[in-house]
Amino acid sequence: MKKVLIFLFSFLTIICSAGVLFLTGCANNLTKVNKFMLDGNNISFTLSQVWKEETSTEHDLSLSKLNANLHLSVYKKEEVELSPEKLMNDLIKEELKDKDDKELVKEYNKNKTKNKTIYSKLYKASQDNIEDEYLFTIIEFDNSDTYLYAVYTAKGAYMQYSIDDIQRMLLKVEYTGDIRKTELAYN
Repeated sequence: MKKVLIFLFSFLTIICSAGVLFLTGCANNLTKVNKFMLDGNNISFTLSQVWKEETSTEHDLSLSKLNANLHLSVYKKEEVELSPEKLMNDLIKEELKDKDDKELVKEYNKNKTKNKTIYSKLYKASQDNIEDEYLFTIIEFDNSDTYLYAVYTAKGAYMQYSIDDIQRMLLKVEYTGDIRKTELAYN
């Protein structure tokens, strides 16, 4: 009987150790991040490794994970000649043109940070009776000629679960490119 108990104790110890190693490995995978760069490395941000890069002809960068997609595009102010609000409204119309039952769920307040302004709107729309939610965002970087357009798409329940994480990520997007030089004019 004593040998059986020693065997069971040893077996349970090995199983528990393997479980701890497995859980530690899973936690490490969730905390590992990938750094993504756009606009000739002028714009950077990080996301967990669960996001995978996808091929896209419509956006500068497309990422996906199990229940969501994130598409990003860079626009130059002098090329579009539009305010950030007008650009976002035009891009929303284009993005949702083939969708049914389009509805504005929430228009977020303009979020001004130290070096950028963020404009966001949350929509829901359906296609083939499948409803998705879309978080549309334009980031206007101060002292630059650049806008970053981001569309985060997910099912309604998943959007409510993850919207705070995406908004935090968008707040952390950095513009590291050349800052527009202010020219001084002397009279």
